Amino acid sequence: MIVNQLACPGIGTFMGGRRVAGLIQATMMIAGFCAVITWGVLQISAVYKFALDARATEVKQPPGWLGIVGLALCVAAWVWALVSSFQILHESRRQQSV
Repeated sequence: MIVNQLACPGIGTFMGGRRVAGLIQATMMIAGFCAVITWGVLQISAVYKFALDARATEVKQPPGWLGIVGLALCVAAWVWALVSSFQILHESRRQQSV
């Protein structure tokens, strides 16, 4: 469960036997992470360009939707992985008691 939440959501689900769900969760997390990092790099680049250009009057902001969508994908993957972890844990405890 720790691997599923802290390392990369989806890996623990995959290791728990839910391969398709695990791959989708990991893909969502990686895509979201890449989108947030891209937004951040574009933001830093825009600030540097503004700081180095004496004629610039405003910072050209990167598209905000990129960061928002990326963050939403990360949160959705994390929550889905958390739910999957509890389901796998519950199923394993139920099988042990039988």
